[in-house]
Amino acid sequence: MAIMRIMRSYEEEFKKNAVTLAQDIGLTKAVNELGIPSTTLNNWIRKYKKGEMDLGPGTQKPKTALTLAEEVKELRQTVKQQEMELREKERTIDILKEASIFFAQSRKK
Repeated sequence: MAIMRIMRSYEEEFKKNAVTLAQDIGLTKAVNELGIPSTTLNNWIRKYKKGEMDLGPGTQKPKTALTLAEEVKELRQTVKQQEMELREKERTIDILKEASIFFAQSRKK
C-alpha cells in the first residue's frame, strides 16, 4: 500500500518567520517547534540564501550584510562593467553608421 503525502501550502509570512527562527535558534529546534519537515525549511533557507526570498528590512545579520565599503566596491564594479558595455555598444553604433554611409554612397554611383 502506497503512502500518500499531503502537500501543504504555507503563507509567505510563515515561511519568512520560519527562516528567521531557524537562523536564531537553529534548524532542528525550529523544525520541532513549528512541526514542519526539515526538508521544507531547508528549501526555504536555500531560497533565502540564493536571494529568492526577502525576509524584509532589518533582517540581515552581520555575517550576511555587506559593509558599506564592500557595497561601494560592488557598486563601483557594476558601474565599471556597465560603462565598458556602453562603450562597446557605442563603437558598434559608430561602425554601423559608417557602414550605412558607405553603402548609401555606393548605391548613388
